Amino acid sequence: MNPEAYYYRYPMMKEFDTIVRSCQKIKKGYVLTMDQTAFYPEGGGQPCDLGTIDTASVLDVQEKDNVVYHYVDQPFTVGQTIHGMIDWNRRFLMMQSHSGEHIVSGLVHAQFGYDNVGFHLDTQGLMTIDFNGVLAQTDIDSIEKLANDVVFQDIPITIEWPTKEQREHMAYRSKKALDGDVRIVKIGSYDTCACCGTHVERTGQIGPIKILSMEKHKQGVRLQLICGRKAIMDHQLKHTICAQLSPMFSVPVEGIVAAVKKAQEDSNEKSRTIHKWQEKYIVLKTAMLPTSKIQFLEEDVDRYTMRDFCNYVLSHTDCLVAIVVSKNQERYSYVMASQTIDLKTKVKELNALLCGRGGGQKEMVQGTFQTDIETIKKVIHQWNDSL
Repeated sequence: MNPEAYYYRYPMMKEFDTIVRSCQKIKKGYVLTMDQTAFYPEGGGQPCDLGTIDTASVLDVQEKDNVVYHYVDQPFTVGQTIHGMIDWNRRFLMMQSHSGEHIVSGLVHAQFGYDNVGFHLDTQGLMTIDFNGVLAQTDIDSIEKLANDVVFQDIPITIEWPTKEQREHMAYRSKKALDGDVRIVKIGSYDTCACCGTHVERTGQIGPIKILSMEKHKQGVRLQLICGRKAIMDHQLKHTICAQLSPMFSVPVEGIVAAVKKAQEDSNEKSRTIHKWQEKYIVLKTAMLPTSKIQFLEEDVDRYTMRDFCNYVLSHTDCLVAIVVSKNQERYSYVMASQTIDLKTKVKELNALLCGRGGGQKEMVQGTFQTDIETIKKVIHQWNDSL
């Protein structure tokens, strides 16, 4: 890490002038180095900055051996003075997010003793944090409240570059042992952590911190969270959804969950009633079928009922194959079942004859025929005669 890099010395810098040090043609565009840069290179789980250099687009920024490489779509001349401009909306969202993550990780470490063993921040501000211990939902709710309390306090976020000797007397979070220049990010008494990412200057700039979900991960948990502008957008979306659902169910927002559960229960009860009548219909329909090696049914039913039809017909008649087709827009869905014929092989032949697609196991296949019903009946009749 280079403590003198603009993105460390002046984290709020949006644009800057500098001189081209090198420019090399590569397979896709050019790679550029400069005397100084405010473009943050990818690292520490944080995406790189994007933006422009003069009229060129910055496509990627990487660092190797303390040299920052800018991948651009236009060439530059060595010694040329250039003007860089950061995509500030992207950068500030990264800063809000990374600073918010430090608060959450610091609070979890202080209260439960768990370490942050994995961190990822995507380009849209969505973060995941992996902790090496188990948390309950009540723990997460408490951490989220405390994290936002830290934001409201508007505490300064300070940066230090302590010497190795100074670090020996410091308590700070770090995923691994560190040598050389180590950058320490401090947020009051709430967190002290080794970090190479960019951060806002005060916690008030982070904006709201929202933990979206928690799931089991290895021996601990994985949290998904968002901060700042991303959290506001998430709230706006969910508020809009709730505002639309509330009048649909004729309940206030706080009654939506109960109303949805009631609607789900009613729907399940209707489905059970429909299924009972479908079972009775299958029995009556099967009793009316003529004796045949292949029983062909053209019914306007869903795929589950098509399978039930096939299974019932096979178990209550002497036919060799049961086939059900149902109109599906300009196509016909089909289900075929047999206890004696290998349908996995036969369906390839039928698909070729009837412009079909589908497959399955030798006992049952399903798919679609893209042809007319009369052609389907003709081909099935010919198959029946050949058995």
